[in-house]
Amino acid sequence: TTGGINGTNDSPSAPGIPGSGGGAKTGGDTGGDGGGLITIQASNGTVTINGTISANGNNTFGAGSGGGGAGGGIYINCATFGGSSTGLLSAIGGNGDGFGGGGGGGRIAVIYQALARPLGVKFSAERGTGADNNPGFTTSAQKGTIYFPDANLFNARIADAGGMLKGFWGTICG
Repeated sequence: TTGGINGTNDSPSAPGIPGSGGGAKTGGDTGGDGGGLITIQASNGTVTINGTISANGNNTFGAGSGGGGAGGGIYINCATFGGSSTGLLSAIGGNGDGFGGGGGGGRIAVIYQALARPLGVKFSAERGTGADNNPGFTTSAQKGTIYFPDANLFNARIADAGGMLKGFWGTICG
């Protein structure tokens, strides 16, 4: 799929491209770099997230009107997925400056067959923010997506958190 202005690109279920760079102002700021692409293939193994894996877009450089870079992609394919509450998968869009818009959130997809508990990993495909210095125009980007093959991860997180779903920032699909 293709996003529009400040949109989110690529496949929600199998991200395969990095985030695009933010726009630059003529004779002014450079837009932020887009987030990278991270792929972990462990189809017969276990992936455990206890730290941060990041494909974030960068903020614009300078103090003018550059746009933030789009969040990149994170694709994990494993037999068993797990991690602690210190674990974070992040594909956040960068922030714009001046009249520059924020970068769209990236794509995160985790394909698993089983889950290791307890499961406290957090996920963020949040959008970057724009400076909103231009009345009448919105400079906010779209949120990215977080994809799982089924609802088992959500159900496990709800059970582990005493009935509340926390730690997800983005559009959930699957």
